[in-house]
Amino acid sequence: MRSNYRLLIGIIIFGFMCVAANTSAQEEPPSSIRIEEIDWQLYSHGVRIRYFMDVYQCAIYMDKSGENLHSILELKRPVAIRIKILISELPDQVPDAWKEAIQPEISDKLYRRFKKRIFKLEQGDTLTFTFLPRQSTNFYINDDKKFSDPGSSLMLALLEQWIGPIPISEDLKMALLKK
Repeated sequence: MRSNYRLLIGIIIFGFMCVAANTSAQEEPPSSIRIEEIDWQLYSHGVRIRYFMDVYQCAIYMDKSGENLHSILELKRPVAIRIKILISELPDQVPDAWKEAIQPEISDKLYRRFKKRIFKLEQGDTLTFTFLPRQSTNFYINDDKKFSDPGSSLMLALLEQWIGPIPISEDLKMALLKK
């Protein structure tokens, strides 16, 4: 009887934790954001789930609504990725998938700056990467520009980790590809 009581309490607590974790993920990202004098329109979004917890919300934005996925993958048009942190307990190191995507594409100095900023993130913070063809990929935390990297390689690496052939999450990839 006592073990049944503990099991019931455990199920109730787990249920409350799941409801609390999903509350923030159910919030829709903004339908548009304004960065770099561009009005970015929401293309698609999804949530990265790991160990039954919503980790972050990922949203893809284009400079015009109605664009297709090919223009995103080919980087022929401006594109932005906005990530909203949904958990309060962040890892003490850059996640492997992020490190593998970002570190080879930027200078060691920029990567150290990126890493330093990542460790200061809190629940509710947003990271935004914007790409402008023939210009650069820019990185923002809470709409404050942190660095700029010339070319398209950083944005391509980021997009590939979420919607490429071997994504970090198939569920997130499907959510981002569905419009």
